Amino acid sequence: EDLEEIEDDEDSSPPCCPYAVVSRLVDEDDSQNEIVVGKSEVLKRTLDPDFTKLFPLDFVLGKPMNVLVTIWDGSKKDGDETQLGSAIFDVGAVLGTKGGIMGKQLKNGGVIMVHVERSSGMGTLNLKLGALDLVSDQEVVDPYFEIQKKRRTTSGEKIWDVVYRSVPVEDTTSPMWSEISMDLGILIDGTASKKKKKQKFRISVKDYDDSDDTLIGSCLLTVDDLMEAAVRGEGDDDQNDDFDQSNTDKAIPLMRPRPLREVGKLLVVSASITDVDDSSESGLEEGSSTRAAPESSNEDEQDIVFEPNAGGDIQISPDEFTPNDGANFVDYISGGCQLRVIVAIDYTASNGDPRKESSLHHFKTDGTLNEYEQCMKDICSLLAEYDSDQKYPVYGFGAKKEGNLSHCFPVGETNEVEGVDGILEAYKHAFKTGIAMSSPTNITEVIKVAGDDAKVSFDAAKEDGSQTYTILTLFTNGNVHS
Repeated sequence: EDLEEIEDDEDSSPPCCPYAVVSRLVDEDDSQNEIVVGKSEVLKRTLDPDFTKLFPLDFVLGKPMNVLVTIWDGSKKDGDETQLGSAIFDVGAVLGTKGGIMGKQLKNGGVIMVHVERSSGMGTLNLKLGALDLVSDQEVVDPYFEIQKKRRTTSGEKIWDVVYRSVPVEDTTSPMWSEISMDLGILIDGTASKKKKKQKFRISVKDYDDSDDTLIGSCLLTVDDLMEAAVRGEGDDDQNDDFDQSNTDKAIPLMRPRPLREVGKLLVVSASITDVDDSSESGLEEGSSTRAAPESSNEDEQDIVFEPNAGGDIQISPDEFTPNDGANFVDYISGGCQLRVIVAIDYTASNGDPRKESSLHHFKTDGTLNEYEQCMKDICSLLAEYDSDQKYPVYGFGAKKEGNLSHCFPVGETNEVEGVDGILEAYKHAFKTGIAMSSPTNITEVIKVAGDDAKVSFDAAKEDGSQTYTILTLFTNGNVHS
């Protein structure tokens, strides 16, 4: 939005026609290469483009993936295109924002907004639409249609988001548009289930114009509505467009507001949902839903699901939890759930004397990280992508402080440290406070403290209508007694 058009030496230039190119950035041989994922549609005469093209990415949660989004002006007929700006986005970081939306300011002016969401694996919607007897104030009508679904912005506002835009059909009030295929998950939020088929979306028919497009009419529909309104049944010849358009029994009225009136009818020529992924447990009827996004059989490439788990003497009532309809980690984070991470570190003598190179706690002089540092950096850097305040309580266990054995003591100079670097500094700081590594390895106390912390956070979030989830990360050599 708010793109800055680049001036040239010509006295006059055509209106800006922006399009986007998305590339994946791959590190190879100490250099970064760009692999083009795809190009969006070209939008005419606008500096606030709303692209509908989707770009599938094989993203593994926890594995960094950066994409480069470049905006070009394609208005020049001689092919001399001008770059309007570009920005790099970390896919994991975008997923970690509320609503999965992130914006970046461009150097030349304007903002690139990116929306990332998990593919649902629900199948593909195959759809062919037409319209009958459109009423417009214009003498010449070039109608096209948009499919819009309602989503929530980062500020909590609900808006209609365009997920598909057809090509205009010139000079007609009874257009017949080409058949389209789209991932059903684009149209329906969350995981696939029968009740999701009741989620309403909007189809708007508009008149294309060189100066300003105008709304002709729109209607609210569900997936079930599309299926029931289809003129052609399953098995009919979809290649033949010469059918009787006078069959309006199933046609859907297109309405225009102020004053509310009918301005034509939407004709669902055919609608089917095919290639349902059986592993998605969609709950959709066989033969009613399509092409699922490919999923890897490697467990490391599946979406991570964090499930509540009790330990020690923490008691959690089953009544506090209800079935989540298949929602996973990405669904919760994109829905605004705040992640809170607590770190606990094993300072028992079983790790070895830190002064000796054989110790897991030995700090290396060549600048490389020891086993504990590397593990904390890897795990906490992953979780940090989804922790909005970047503040972490850090505890130690299994050491004596002032002669007294403690199975849970604060590490660091403050109750909470800032960022992953703060965690590593707090870990080192503990050895400067005169602790004596001891035994046994008892994690019961840190689990209880983390559980109390989690309950306080949960109650506070519940009171203001939000969500929070606390993760305790235990870093230990594994020799746990209790």
